[in-house]
Amino acid sequence: MPQQKLRILAVEDSDADFRLLTEILGEYSAAQFEVVRARTMKEALALSSADKSDVVLLDLDLPDCKGLAGLEKIQASDPDLPVIVLTGLNDEETGLRAVGKNAQDYLVKGQIQKDLLARSLRYAVERKRIETMLQTANQKLKELSERKSAFVANISHEIRNPLAIIRESMDLALEGVLGETTAEQREYLGLARKNIDRLLRLLSDLLDISKIEAGRVEINRGTIDIPSFMNELLIPYLSQISRKRMTLQKNIPPDIGTLWADRDKLSQVVINLLNNAIKYTPDGGKITVKISGSDGEVCFEIADTGPGIPKEYFKKIFDKFERITAEKKEGTGLGLAITKDIIELHKGRIWIESETGKGSRFLFTLPRGLREIEAIS
Repeated sequence: MPQQKLRILAVEDSDADFRLLTEILGEYSAAQFEVVRARTMKEALALSSADKSDVVLLDLDLPDCKGLAGLEKIQASDPDLPVIVLTGLNDEETGLRAVGKNAQDYLVKGQIQKDLLARSLRYAVERKRIETMLQTANQKLKELSERKSAFVANISHEIRNPLAIIRESMDLALEGVLGETTAEQREYLGLARKNIDRLLRLLSDLLDISKIEAGRVEINRGTIDIPSFMNELLIPYLSQISRKRMTLQKNIPPDIGTLWADRDKLSQVVINLLNNAIKYTPDGGKITVKISGSDGEVCFEIADTGPGIPKEYFKKIFDKFERITAEKKEGTGLGLAITKDIIELHKGRIWIESETGKGSRFLFTLPRGLREIEAIS
């Protein structure tokens, strides 16, 4: 298949260097290359906008433009135009910096050979073409992802409302408001109620994920007194822990201080980690809640004496819909992904420490105050 003829814009003020370029390219047939010359950046910009070139050979030492500023001007004028920069013998570092700024290649004057120049020109055009295709594909994928998130959010809302009404009706039946029910009827109503709650939790998690992916989650920070906040969250779990004959070990220093965070979002994180710890800890086990900190950050730790998690799953466990343990426990597989996203939105980080058969420790840190958050941002 014959190669496409390339129209080259050579931005070169030196007659000798331009003549060398044309002599090298002249060794090929006229059907392969056409060279147009500009002696200044002003001429180059006028030519690139008036008559579309396929590739630019750009001298970085022009009368009206020096260094990488010329590359930036060409790119600003036409982001899709591939550029190969021409550097001096002792200025290879500038060429590398140009490639770092999305030049397709660089050539050193005095070392340009026939095959090297032709290959560089064609590769530059092809790389830029592929780069543009990838950018277009990525943009389409982003748009599809946003549409998917919006669809999930809308569907979740539409399903959640009728489910809530059904649940309320079942509650009325279970409470006897709608008339007497038999033990068997109450058993089936209770089972249905339990599964509706499960569906509502799934829909809530799907809504959270779709909002996070769409960038529509707002962090409403306020001052949180850490000891009172944690003790309030733990109170509802005391009876459940007692029923399972578990031990709750708390290490929450009364002088640990405050935290500048979103109270509701942080509650969601702690509750999710507590639920997992209790869920996977056998009867008679131990749950540990520990808080430590410094002037700059606060570290939360929730540990259990469950089956533990192999090291190869430490990163994977925070992925969406990921279930690591073989036990069939109820859950959406979204909780830890949401937890990680919330913590990262707070400019914090989360990790796991675990050993198979010896339980797991989930730890996360958050910047303590506004000053620390701004420093990270």
